[in-house]
Amino acid sequence: MENFSDHPAPPPEAPEAPHTLTPLHPYTLTPHTPTPLHPYTLTSHTLAPRTLTIDVEEYFHIEAARATVKPADWPSLPSRVEGQMDHLLEILAEHRVQATLFVLGWVAQQRPELVKRWHAAGHEIASHGMTHQRLTRLPPEEQLAELCDSRKLLEDLTGDAVLGFRAPTWSVTRQNLDSLARIAEAGYRYDASIFPVRHPQYGVPDAPITPYAVGGAAAAARAGSEHE
Repeated sequence: MENFSDHPAPPPEAPEAPHTLTPLHPYTLTPHTPTPLHPYTLTSHTLAPRTLTIDVEEYFHIEAARATVKPADWPSLPSRVEGQMDHLLEILAEHRVQATLFVLGWVAQQRPELVKRWHAAGHEIASHGMTHQRLTRLPPEEQLAELCDSRKLLEDLTGDAVLGFRAPTWSVTRQNLDSLARIAEAGYRYDASIFPVRHPQYGVPDAPITPYAVGGAAAAARAGSEHE
């Protein structure tokens, strides 16, 4: 029988080196060059932290209700916006999260105290227009009136500048990109109306999914409003 005590013990194996992963910045992606949206030129493409946005409107404002619910009927319908928003904002407060609220002007007119409460809670108040009319249905002068009236109303309620706009039903598409010039003319600093998706009613499928600058007439209109 072999006596194991006669053989020296093998040297201990060197510990395996720990595997090191290359750290990834949470918002670093491969650079992407989007297809320009004619007639405007995308002049820069940057990546931003995650954001949360909420369109604040009543259930009867949705596009699907347009054929059966007329604007004249809106004041007589039960309101749900307060309860729904209270529930959402309680969740956000629990997690210490703030959102951008694209508030419809009609809601702000009916319930101005809610807009003030949301603003006091630290949420950004932005515009969703006045009457939830798709921009594609409005002539240029009515578009501009909706843009300016809603912005002034929200600024009067909050005492802060309203910087952002989102068109009802994502109604800035390739067919009405000139609406961006009127959005800039009304004094907004950013727009969230272009949805990078394929849909029969809206969407620009190849639009970037991250913030980008829009050149052309929109930038010129914005520059002009800043010097007034």
